[in-house]
Amino acid sequence: MDCRNTDIASSIVLDFETSDTDFLNGQIHSVYVSVINEDGEEIDSYENFCRSESFRLSSPKALFVNGIKNDVLFEGAHPLDVHLELKNFISKYPGVPIVAYNANFDFKFAFQGLFQAGDSEPYFWKKNRSIVCAHHLTRAQYMNDPTALNVPLVEGQLSFKQENIGAANGIFFPRHSAKGDVLTCRAIMNKIKKNSSDLIYKAEYFGKKANTLTFLHKARFIVAPCGWKNNFSVRCLVPLAFDSNESNFLALDIGMINPTDISMEEQYPPFSATYISSGLTKKSNRNFPFVKLPINQGMLFEDESMWKASEPSSGVDFETLCERAASARNDAQLNDIAERALIFDQN
Repeated sequence: MDCRNTDIASSIVLDFETSDTDFLNGQIHSVYVSVINEDGEEIDSYENFCRSESFRLSSPKALFVNGIKNDVLFEGAHPLDVHLELKNFISKYPGVPIVAYNANFDFKFAFQGLFQAGDSEPYFWKKNRSIVCAHHLTRAQYMNDPTALNVPLVEGQLSFKQENIGAANGIFFPRHSAKGDVLTCRAIMNKIKKNSSDLIYKAEYFGKKANTLTFLHKARFIVAPCGWKNNFSVRCLVPLAFDSNESNFLALDIGMINPTDISMEEQYPPFSATYISSGLTKKSNRNFPFVKLPINQGMLFEDESMWKASEPSSGVDFETLCERAASARNDAQLNDIAERALIFDQN
């Protein structure tokens, strides 16, 4: 006899369809929220559609892709009212993690909506709960077990887009509709949970900034998926510096380079702060030994035990990686240059 309480919420899966990708000037046009239990079954939901409230109509491409019809465009609910209704709906489930496929994107629209509505808690999503990014979760699954989830090649490059992951794994729901995207996200999450349930818990753990910072400081070195498309790679990294808001950190790939080989004795050393900052890009060049990564935006990290997943580290043994990690952390000059490089990059 199954004595579990299936009414207990495990996750809140959410998706917005928006007027464009600019959260400062755009708005949501539709939202679907699915509250699910431990078995992945929906126990509650919220859905709404919003009229256009900007000074001009939404992007024609966005209207076409998202299938926004005229009756919704002119007669739907006010988007700020929907943001407040959504907050009230989510408030019924305190502490339950919020899952979105591109969580950073959806959070920005939620924050801006509550801010414009004059709500006193625009950071409501992050109050005493984790935000899980399913996009980063699929990358972490690929890092842990490349065979567990089919990650397709699109134009010769790995694609972690939800629609491509869904199609490659036999998941077909209406695309670019809030409800369809939530159902696709739930199906992808179920596949990950069946293969690697621990990843879900890790995603919830790293959804809190304090946990991420503790992990980055305690691990000898970390293993993380970096970059996108043809620049995607799994790396063994040593965090060297954090920016002023502790929103990003700069790390050295110790599989790619030995910190003791970095020359900083010349008048114009090859590894200067300006050189490092010039190589930091959002796409994270897989051939560049330094990488900047965000904190608390849904990324999952592994500790040194996952070192074999890193391609640049394939020719380096574990003991050597640990020695390199210790050298990097104890090199005051290297850490100082990394801090200045972050400042240059930030400014």
